[in-house]
Order: sequence, then C-alpha cells, then structure tokens
Amino acid sequence: MFCTGCGKELPEGVSNCPNCGREVDKSDINLSDIAEYAGQKVNQAVEGAKTQAQASVEAYKKEQDERKIKNLSDIIIDPQEQQIAVMGSNYLNSMLHGGGLSKGFGILTDKRFYFKGKCFTKAAGHRVLLDEEDVVDLENITATGFTFHRRFWLLVLSLLVGFISVMPLGGIGILIGAVLALPLFILAIFLLVAFFLTKRAVYGIYFEGGEVCVNVSRYGGIREVRAFNKALCMARDKRRGER
Repeated sequence: MFCTGCGKELPEGVSNCPNCGREVDKSDINLSDIAEYAGQKVNQAVEGAKTQAQASVEAYKKEQDERKIKNLSDIIIDPQEQQIAVMGSNYLNSMLHGGGLSKGFGILTDKRFYFKGKCFTKAAGHRVLLDEEDVVDLENITATGFTFHRRFWLLVLSLLVGFISVMPLGGIGILIGAVLALPLFILAIFLLVAFFLTKRAVYGIYFEGGEVCVNVSRYGGIREVRAFNKALCMARDKRRGER
C-alpha cells in the first residue's frame, strides 16, 4: 500500500505515513494489489490464448486425419469396380503411406472417376484453386481436353526490348546506345526464352455440375496425362455402350 500524499510505500498496520505524516485512509488504492490483479489477468489471458490455439491445432489435425485415405476402399464406392488408371499416383501413394496430400489424384475405374485434392475450376470467369472431392459416373462426363496457356506479354516485351537495343541513335545517343545495346539484347533473349519455357498445359475433365482441371506438369507431363485421358474416354464410351 502506498501513501496518497507522498507516494511512499506504507508498512503494514500504520495509521500515519512515516514519511509525511499523512493519515492513512483505508480507502486508499493499494497499487501493489492492482499490479498483482493486472498480472493475474494477463496470465489468464495468455493461458486462455494458448489453450484456444492448442484446441484449434488439435481440431485441424483431427480434420486432416479424418480426411486421409488409409486404403482405396475408403474412396471407391463399389468393391466390384475395376481400377483402370491413376492420375497423380505419387500423391496417392503419399497419402496411403500416412503422408499429406500436397496436390491431388484421380482414380479411374470401369464405372466412375474419383478425384481428391487441389484442382482448378471456373468462378466468375476466372480459374480459382479449390480443394475438392468428386465422384463422377463415367456416363456423366461430358468432355475432356487440354488447354495451353502462354504468357504473351513476355513475347511482346521481348520484341520491344529487342527493338530498342538495335534502334539507331544520333549524337550522344550513339554512346548511350553502345553502352546499353548488349544488356538490352541479352534481356530480350532472356524474355523470349522465358516465353517458350513458361508454357502451361491444363487438363480438364468436365461433367454435369462441375469440372476438375489440373496443371499437367504436376502429373507426370503431357504424355502420361494423355494416356490417362485416353483410358478415361475409352472407359466412358464402353460404359455408355453398355447402357
């Protein structure tokens, strides 16, 4: 407890301040009690935040564990379905062996197409990345195909920089042009190479009510995905013929 007159700490049980002689008012604020109370509240808040954070982490882990697939029977509906092909087998194997699912995988059977993980879909005219689980009957698949995306702004920028690097200049511009020509020419070549190397192929499976689109480079390349697409189209046509 502290004296409200001089601010000195008061010994326990005194009726007057030993320093200034002011009479001790029992209603005076005990600053040490306030500090202790504030410290307790801070500790409670910190412990509460830790508990809440830990509960959130545990809930997330539980959700992820529940979503994991221990074996293919957890995802394939009919035990009699025959597996034909897998797209993203490395991601599937990772999950089956207790790992996470960084991308996604597709399983083709003689009856259905199954997909689990991250894929692209259209929303408001733009492609967005989603985390999906889809089960599609083969006869409901309306189309499949590839789209190829190039960054044409790289080509335009390469041509513009290349033109500037060889553009004739007069007067003092000759000296400046001689200094900058080589770096600009190298930059133009770099942009042109980047244009050809950043080509992206997207494979899409379209069905009633949605679509699954993936970056081909994440799934073994164009050749492997084309093989999967061929198997899917053949299985779909066969399924439709049986119906």
